[in-house]
Amino acid sequence: MDFQKLKHLLAVVEHGTFSRAADKVNLSQPALSRSIQALEAELGLPLLDRGTRQVRLTPYGACVAERARRMRYEEAELRRELKTLAGGESGALSIGLSPTPASLLLTPFLAHMATHYPQVRVAAELGTTAALVDLLRAERIDAMVCDARM
Repeated sequence: MDFQKLKHLLAVVEHGTFSRAADKVNLSQPALSRSIQALEAELGLPLLDRGTRQVRLTPYGACVAERARRMRYEEAELRRELKTLAGGESGALSIGLSPTPASLLLTPFLAHMATHYPQVRVAAELGTTAALVDLLRAERIDAMVCDARM
């Protein structure tokens, strides 16, 4: 089932006529009509009652349209989520800090992250430099801040 055809069905339902829907989806009215007919043929069921000037959904069409709306919503949510991830604005960050840097930097860093990147989950691991190096090598933390003295 082609998602584009489902979008075409939703356009007809939401705009009431094939001609208005065709304008909204940038297709000719005959092309839009063929798309809907192809969807009906694929499903083997009539989706629209074309008897009046206003197009109405059949019970089958109502079922398909409801699912298509959910799919359209999920597609939009997926695109938003991917855009956020691609921008580095969400996800998780695990950092390790030795005691002195932790006492000086951790609170301001967490405040900055909460303000500017609220979708990023930050986990802080406190430990000795040697222990943090082991965690970094084991890929249990993403980064570390420690004293220059080892």
